[in-house]
Amino acid sequence: MRATGLAVSTGNLRASCRDGVRFQSTRAAERWRDLRTRELAGEIRALKARPRFHLKAWSPSGAVESGRYTADFAYIEDGRRVVEDIRRPARSRHEARDLARWILQANYPDIRFREV
Repeated sequence: MRATGLAVSTGNLRASCRDGVRFQSTRAAERWRDLRTRELAGEIRALKARPRFHLKAWSPSGAVESGRYTADFAYIEDGRRVVEDIRRPARSRHEARDLARWILQANYPDIRFREV
């Protein structure tokens, strides 16, 4: 893992891993390294960084795409899809992100959602 400078939006130190994946924080890079080790050990599979999910909201006229949610990581564990986000400090949490996460869970009920 190598630090590359400060991320403007968060003030976190940006980092990149040996496999070329870049992250906006050293914490995310460390979590990627841990998950990658678990994938190589066969504990998880199909690991992805920053997966996007299309969100839909329902109205009387039908489902309408309301946006996208980008998680930090996604993988398959014990046959179920798991989506992880790095827990942010309370002062930097946004209500819009919490709402998007709630809509994600409503759109994809079979996904386990974790904050680490």
